[in-house]
Amino acid sequence: MQLGTGFNSFTQQICINDAVTSVKEKEARQKVDKNLPVAQDVVYKTSIIDKVTDVTNEMNINAAFAIKYDAFDAKGKVGFLNTSKVKEADVTFLISVKVVNQVIYDHSLIHFNPIDGVEPKNFTEVYGDSFVSGYQEGGTFTAVISVKARNESKARQIRAEAMVKFTQEKEPKQKKDGEQNQMGLGLDFSKEDMSFLDENETTISVSYTGGGQQLKRPAEDWTFETMRNAALRFPTLVAETPMRTHAILTKYTALRSYHAHFSGLKMPAFEMAGVYSTVLQEAYLDFKTIAKNLQVLAYDVSAGQTKLISASEARRKIEQANKPSATAEGDGVNTPSSSVETTNSSNTVSAAPETCQPVECTSHSNDDTNSKNTKKQHSVEERPYTWKPIQLTKEYPPTLQGLEDARSMVRTILIRIVQEINILSKFPDAAMDEERVQPHISPFLFKEFLPVGEPIKKETSDENDLDPVERQMAALKASGGRQGF
Repeated sequence: MQLGTGFNSFTQQICINDAVTSVKEKEARQKVDKNLPVAQDVVYKTSIIDKVTDVTNEMNINAAFAIKYDAFDAKGKVGFLNTSKVKEADVTFLISVKVVNQVIYDHSLIHFNPIDGVEPKNFTEVYGDSFVSGYQEGGTFTAVISVKARNESKARQIRAEAMVKFTQEKEPKQKKDGEQNQMGLGLDFSKEDMSFLDENETTISVSYTGGGQQLKRPAEDWTFETMRNAALRFPTLVAETPMRTHAILTKYTALRSYHAHFSGLKMPAFEMAGVYSTVLQEAYLDFKTIAKNLQVLAYDVSAGQTKLISASEARRKIEQANKPSATAEGDGVNTPSSSVETTNSSNTVSAAPETCQPVECTSHSNDDTNSKNTKKQHSVEERPYTWKPIQLTKEYPPTLQGLEDARSMVRTILIRIVQEINILSKFPDAAMDEERVQPHISPFLFKEFLPVGEPIKKETSDENDLDPVERQMAALKASGGRQGF
């Protein structure tokens, strides 16, 4: 990415190069004196997060980019974060360090470079909405620690303990002679304080830019202690080996030369679509997790390890389990068995939801959303379309076919969310349409219609209850002690 390159700030896509040029030579405007002292801007942050989007926001990754390319790094590094681990964890910590050594900004980039034949409607596709006018040099360090309790009864205890350890104010250490002030990273804990990380299922994801290869020893694993030491040493290492971490963007509308060529063109207001795309990203990640869980459930059912029950049956069992013992006993005496049979044989679990396909509709004018004349003037290619609402009226049947139908619907929803991002990139004003139908339904509502898996309790004989050594001894006695060795 070079200075003057066109850029789409919504999808974080690189557009045409040399969209804006300068009268100066590139070598002259990019020359930096490396002998100057480094005056760093350092920001440490520790927090407990509940959403994956908290990580992407911290890394300055737009929701539209994360959905469209299903990645978590603008440089294309895929697999940094296990989203399922974050969503299933009882507590997740986010530790980040941002270091800025210097900002390189070229004020001589003032000449918009038009291309013959580019029509106003295709302007954003060719140029984007802004151009790269500078860089930040420094480094970024991001670590995500997800903890899943091995025992459900300890989940609340882990979260409460983590909240205390990561949010309480720490007394500053006394500085010894010759020591620098230690930055408040909120990670000043002893090994005993963080023992819950070793006692439960812990996932650590680390990503960094800048700082070289001296954050930890090559053969050393990423642990809380190595992550803590790397975060504290990171600014010093970035001072020696910085990298370009972020591009500075400038809107084309700030250039006099742009208005000379496209004075009547209204630039898309992607700021309005930003909030909506974050909502879409949350739904996208939730449905990806649902798709994964459906696949695992189907595998367990086919392997004979799990049986399926309907969603209504699962809710009934949960309600009975949550009732007081006395009330539950009374219900068991007075409730006729036929009522349970009626629930199990009900038609509410025998049909799949309607299939939904996108349909075209008239667009809304930027000036008058209710103008019918404007709607008629636009062709199909020049207006956005809306979606038929997804209506779930019946539960998915507790069968493998029911799971497959549910997975098919999830796939359709994921595709619709990606397509919605493409619509917003061309028609960002659609995010302001209060009557617009979303491409998805609530993932929490969708899960209310899904079958639930129950582990199959296999009956074991007394012989199977014995451990392998005991079974071998029993076989040896039964044969009279005669074994061929």
